[in-house]
Order: sequence, then structure tokens, then C-alpha cells
Amino acid sequence: VQLQEIYHFVRREVTSDGQIVGEFRATGVRPRFAQEAATLGHHFGKDAFNPQVPL
Repeated sequence: VQLQEIYHFVRREVTSDGQIVGEFRATGVRPRFAQEAATLGHHFGKDAFNPQVPL
């Protein structure tokens, strides 16, 4: 079994009251299960693993 991070949180700022502001982004790694999932009828959006697009 090989584990790789496919999404991570990008912190933009911490507000004066301590809230963390940011977004989740893909790392660019397309998991192996994505093709098998598509075969079973589950299709990911075209940008699901695109690191340039916030989730």
C-alpha cells in the first residue's frame, strides 16, 4: 500500500480573532483508484486533481 497526499490546506491568513483562512488544493497527484472508480461509474470533475483550482 502506498499513501500519497492528494489534497492539502493552503493557509492564507490568521484573522485578528484567531480564525484561519485558506483553501484546500489538489497536490497534482492523480490517485490510481480514479480510473477504477470511473469504470464503476464514479467520475471526478476535470479539475478534481488540478492544483491550480481551489476546491
